[in-house]
Amino acid sequence: MESADPVQPSEVTLQPGVSDPPSPTAPGTKPGPLQIRNMEEGDADVIARIIVGGLREKLEHTVGQSRVDGAMQQMGSMLSRSPHLWHMWYVAVYEGKPVGAMAIKFHDDRYICAGFSVAL
Repeated sequence: MESADPVQPSEVTLQPGVSDPPSPTAPGTKPGPLQIRNMEEGDADVIARIIVGGLREKLEHTVGQSRVDGAMQQMGSMLSRSPHLWHMWYVAVYEGKPVGAMAIKFHDDRYICAGFSVAL
């Protein structure tokens, strides 16, 4: 038999487009050196460097070395001009230095190419 008590909604702790609050850690522990955060305004060039850098060998083989830097600039420019896409992108930061990037998208979303790469 179903309960007659209404279900109470959960508290909203994060809205789209708002930076994530720091992740809580277990009691008595300190946050680790790796943090994951939403893309911010100055991250476009960093994300482009990480994503294109992770594909550098394949791109050089396909389009030539001279066009790889152009691909990096184009991706950085596209991301900086598209703040409506920033909520899809996440940046991994290790000890304050960006080391990875990832985009989360719907299967048929054609606006952005999801990728993941780590540049250490």
